[in-house]
Amino acid sequence: MDQRIIDAINMCTKKKIEITYETDFKKDLELDSLGNIILINEIEARFNINIDDKDIADIKTVGDIIEKLRGLNKC
Repeated sequence: MDQRIIDAINMCTKKKIEITYETDFKKDLELDSLGNIILINEIEARFNINIDDKDIADIKTVGDIIEKLRGLNKC
C-alpha cells in the first residue's frame, strides 16, 4: 500500500490501527463526514488529483481510495 495513503490517514485521525485495504473510515477510524472530506482533500493533494464530489459518497474504505487512484493511474 502506498505510504502516502497511510500518512494521510494518520494525519486525519487519532485512532492508531493497522491500515488495511478493508479499513472503513467511519467504523474503524471513526471519521465523521467532515473528517472524511478532510481525508479525501489530503489524498487529492498528495496525489495531485481531483475526485468528483459525486464519487466521494462511494468512498468508504481504504480499498475504495486505492481503486479510485488505480482508475486514475495514480497508484
